[in-house]
Amino acid sequence: MNIIDDFINEYLQISKITETNEQSSILNKLSAFLEYTRIKDRKKALEFKTNIEKMINANLRICIKGQKLSGKSSLINAFLESNIIPKNKSLNFIIKYSHIPYLRIHKDNIITTHSLEMLEIIKECDFAEIFLDNEILKKVTLIESNNDFYSMEKCDFCISVNNHLDESKNCNFVVLNKIDLLTEGELQEINKIIKEKYLLLDSSNSIDSAIKQNITPIVATSIINNEDSKNLLKIFKEQILPQAKILKDKKIKNSIINLMESTIKSYNELIQSYENLSLIIKKQNFIEYAQDLHLRIQNNLDSILKTFSEDFKDIGDVFWENMQGEKIDFINKTNILKVKKINKKMLYSLDIDSIKEILFNDNSIYARKYRANIYNLSKLRDSAIEEITSRREYFISDVKIWQAKVQNQDNTITFITEIHNDNLLYFALKIYDNIINIFILLTSQIIMDLYAQISKIEFLIKNEKALLIEFIVLKVNQQLAMMSDKPNKDNLQNIVNKIIDDYLFKDINTFNASILDNTAQEIESTKSLKCEQINKIIDDIKNLKIDINHLFNNIKDEKL
Repeated sequence: MNIIDDFINEYLQISKITETNEQSSILNKLSAFLEYTRIKDRKKALEFKTNIEKMINANLRICIKGQKLSGKSSLINAFLESNIIPKNKSLNFIIKYSHIPYLRIHKDNIITTHSLEMLEIIKECDFAEIFLDNEILKKVTLIESNNDFYSMEKCDFCISVNNHLDESKNCNFVVLNKIDLLTEGELQEINKIIKEKYLLLDSSNSIDSAIKQNITPIVATSIINNEDSKNLLKIFKEQILPQAKILKDKKIKNSIINLMESTIKSYNELIQSYENLSLIIKKQNFIEYAQDLHLRIQNNLDSILKTFSEDFKDIGDVFWENMQGEKIDFINKTNILKVKKINKKMLYSLDIDSIKEILFNDNSIYARKYRANIYNLSKLRDSAIEEITSRREYFISDVKIWQAKVQNQDNTITFITEIHNDNLLYFALKIYDNIINIFILLTSQIIMDLYAQISKIEFLIKNEKALLIEFIVLKVNQQLAMMSDKPNKDNLQNIVNKIIDDYLFKDINTFNASILDNTAQEIESTKSLKCEQINKIIDDIKNLKIDINHLFNNIKDEKL
């Protein structure tokens, strides 16, 4: 178990894990270890890795807890060098950093956001989050807790602020507050308790020395004033923050060691199973079953990859042909408008919307068909995903059949084949899941690209059409203004027809062809790019099969 011993030793030798490269090294090694535990343990272990990452990257959490009105808010204000936290509120606060100060109140599972002025008004809530623009809070989160609101297990360092020592339990540091309100007899009794159970902080004693002696450190203050605030702030910066960091690192290290102890058996079992497997695979019947399963895996994967690439190519070709056909149809429909009869009544009013409807109504067919094609493509994609997913289930059945055959041959190897089968199934399903995920991501991007292109075309054509129609109306009005006599209906029709022939169809045909040709080039370029991506992804998927092939090559080598 050198890999585990080396890992733990290296981790324990690191006194600080704040540097990015050190974090990365530790987490990578942790991840590599977890990858080779048994499948039934792996999910829990990988979730643990995520939690460790969060712990490393999280702020130091320092909890200030104690009885109501004990001076917790005054202590926090001393740490923050401000008076922002209201006194005598008896509320639970979590104080965090934000560039923009604000307040978030939690009450009866309802969260509301307010300005900081609300702090002076609120009387009760489950707890409140206070966000302040304070440099300390960039690395530290402070929690003001009335007794059990925030447990010691959740924080990195716990400070107990109280007026009576018998209430100061389960904490890293005690602030005995308001001693100026005690009688002489009470002071003598407290001094006696401090000497017996605590280490009083002074020039010769520190929090670090108290923890090393396994004694709780304590400091006594009067009702916190300016002088006390300065002293407490100094203790906070010079002793509490460094000690909180040490305790946080220790908590992370202990958590990882506990994980190692709980999963090392799983790792050992897996290694032992492969050692025993080298003996089992020498049996002829086992080799036959293994080779049969190998063939099933190979054929199944090849079939999926072939279907995936061919189906997607067919879908792309059909879509491309439809798009080209719609382009030609679109231009033809525009040309037909030249010979359409225009309602003369509409021409008298020169209503822009009416002319737009006459001239361009048929063109909307293009966009609708284009969108229909994209929708059909997305439906084909959904069917393909469903098909690939169902084939995954067939493969699982094959593996289970194989496992049953092996177990029937020799019940004594059930445990070993179970582990081997778990690992084989893990590698195989890894390939299947990669195929499904890559297919979903790739086709989603293609469909999004196509929808973006048709939206762009619709937007451009709509704006160009509006400009052209306004241009027609302008030209007609100019012609009318130049005429000395009121035009009759025939003259007006001739004017409009001439303007349409001279300006509109000359420009609109050029515009349509230009827009569609450019779009065709864009889609052709996108298609080529996606094909390259598909081919690369298929190659990557094929490379994943090396994991499974390696298992069976080992079997073959053992036989020889």
